[in-house]
Amino acid sequence: PPFCCYEHIVDVSIGSAKHQEHWFVVNGFVLDPKGQLLAAAHTMMTHGEKAVPWVGVAAQVKSVADGLIPQPLEQGRAFCFLPLGEAAVPVLLNGYFDLDSSRQALTVESKDKDRAQWNRLLISKAVSWAYGELLERLTDQLSPRGTKHFYSLWPNISLRGAGIWEALPKAVYQELGQRAVVRTGSGDSLGWGVIGDLYVLPDGWPGLQAPLLADRMPIPNPPLPVANLELLRNAGATIELLTPSVLRAKLKVEEDLNCPLEAAPRLCLRKREWLVELLRYC
Repeated sequence: PPFCCYEHIVDVSIGSAKHQEHWFVVNGFVLDPKGQLLAAAHTMMTHGEKAVPWVGVAAQVKSVADGLIPQPLEQGRAFCFLPLGEAAVPVLLNGYFDLDSSRQALTVESKDKDRAQWNRLLISKAVSWAYGELLERLTDQLSPRGTKHFYSLWPNISLRGAGIWEALPKAVYQELGQRAVVRTGSGDSLGWGVIGDLYVLPDGWPGLQAPLLADRMPIPNPPLPVANLELLRNAGATIELLTPSVLRAKLKVEEDLNCPLEAAPRLCLRKREWLVELLRYC
């Protein structure tokens, strides 16, 4: 879809106090593969209303020498070019929404079915896509120190009871389940992967992280927060747990293991504490 991604720097003056804010922004037009948004826009035209699938998402960031560090908002906000109400996500959301007569809130189904359907599709198809796109684009500029803050940008609280916004977290996580937004590897192999291509370690085994990373096992590094992982699973993402049987199969070798530790055929077997932890788990 036609969209742009950019860093926006804002000079803020409040009385004699001045500071700069840095925002990482995705902004543009989105059409879903099944054409639901386009169909809804045509329906809106029959009511004499313009409906354009124009959305944007902005995350506050801090610029440091080696990249950007996200600064998740304690309370996000929704916009229809002008401010609307608060949004229970750590970013700013903008969209060409249909507003009710107060011009402060989105039209909901109890008032107008077609207008509410437009808002619902714009949130679940377009805003969610822009949210996922922002996070994936941000990985290219993220400081290695910013991974924990990066995961805090993901929707990690329930919007249950939030009316027309309830569908947003699941739709965002469906996007994230298909995108390379999970930090993996270490050292010269540090990169980003799709959650379905990685193995997830079970809780309670932090000692496995170092030996498996040394062996270049595709696992999240650092581990994904439990809440994010659960929301990915609930959204239908493939989560491959690294069970003892799977790990045994992965580490199987034909070479003789009767050798000094430093000559072990797998890198993860070359430290005594690593070997002990692997044996305990497997």
